[in-house]
Amino acid sequence: MKFTIITRYYHPTPDGIGHHSGYLNQYLIEAGHSVQVIYDDGIISLQEKEIGILVNKIKRHRSDWVIFQYNGYSYNRFGAPNWLSRLFKKITLYSSAKICLIVHETFIRKDNELKLKIYRFLQKRALRVAAEHSNFTVTTTHLYQKQLKELGSKSEVLFTPSNFENYIIELKKSYKPKQKLRIGTFGNRDPVFLLKIIEKLEKNGLIFEFDFIGNYQPKYIKEIKNFSKKLKYTKIERSGKLTDRNIVLRMERLDAFILLEPVRTDGGGGLNTKSGASATALCMGIPIFSTIGDFTDPSVFKENENYISLNYVDYEKSADILFSFLKDDRDGLKLIGESGQKMYRKDFSWKVYANKLFTLIDNAKG
Repeated sequence: MKFTIITRYYHPTPDGIGHHSGYLNQYLIEAGHSVQVIYDDGIISLQEKEIGILVNKIKRHRSDWVIFQYNGYSYNRFGAPNWLSRLFKKITLYSSAKICLIVHETFIRKDNELKLKIYRFLQKRALRVAAEHSNFTVTTTHLYQKQLKELGSKSEVLFTPSNFENYIIELKKSYKPKQKLRIGTFGNRDPVFLLKIIEKLEKNGLIFEFDFIGNYQPKYIKEIKNFSKKLKYTKIERSGKLTDRNIVLRMERLDAFILLEPVRTDGGGGLNTKSGASATALCMGIPIFSTIGDFTDPSVFKENENYISLNYVDYEKSADILFSFLKDDRDGLKLIGESGQKMYRKDFSWKVYANKLFTLIDNAKG
């Protein structure tokens, strides 16, 4: 078959959906399909002429399927790309291609602020119309599946695999035992709460190194630098921007991975099946410490089996949980890492993702 993948960003641009599109391309080609990828910063708020050019590319390729990577904010600053309905109608009208919609983000949940209520209404409308014009819809969490159902759209949940799986497989042969206790994070938006946990761990007497992997905003870099000066024994490193391969090399040195996914006062957030960072730790067998929110599916993430739950509100409680495992239960920590890796291979890997997607495509051919 012939496929067209439409995405705002594409590898090597440092963007999760861009990486996702790269792996889709790889696995479609490996399965013997012909693929064209359409990506450009210009794919945003398309006008009629631009929509016509895009549809002509699909026609010339004689695509059987269009896979559209949906995150509203990638295509519209309000998160409501209403022009998608025109694009999808023209794809259906002027080509024989069917449409697979992959939804990475849905819409703002209830908010009292009038501006956000308006955004929410527009986002829901844009997503509903896009789903209506698709042959089938895939999303990344059971919560998103529930929200799509509220819009009248059926969807299948496919967990997001690691953005770095190829590098992880390549580097398995070079694995070396770790000499010092090393904890780290990658993908944390705000490190300030985590810095308080680090300080408490040191006060409790834990001897360790901590690695902030990846790039941070200047204000957070300043926080990390200033905080490092307060610590007596704990060594803090910050990698800055890295290549994909070097991110994996850096994570390979970790004994434990902390991902403090934000949890709002209404319970929103937490460890989830759309996080490429957590998928990477699972793929590498690194035990995960994370937070529980309404994104956290208990049928997937089992506390003290394939991850350890932290308290997002109380840093002292989180530090005590970390201390008890890192100081006194390293064997239990290893088992949790192995259990997470086993789950990844069974449910999260790119091979699993591609096979499930191919099944959905086969079922939708008629």
